[in-house]
Amino acid sequence: MEFAADFLAHYRRLARDAQLYAVRFADVRRANLDRFPYGLFYVIRPPEIWLLAVLHASRDTQTVLAGRRRHFRTAKGTSPTE
Repeated sequence: MEFAADFLAHYRRLARDAQLYAVRFADVRRANLDRFPYGLFYVIRPPEIWLLAVLHASRDTQTVLAGRRRHFRTAKGTSPTE
């Protein structure tokens, strides 16, 4: 339950303050959870915010997200990096 509460707090914060977090690579931003070693990886595509993944800090995030970007390109007709 603690993980879910931490996640939801940050997820809701993205709706208000998505620009607050720095771009890590290819327009992908990361918001770190407070109590757990996980990050929310997302891109801003006004008027939407696309949550790409919630990943553990030890993961190779660029490799994992490269696959997600390919999926978005196919599913949405555009890529979060375009």
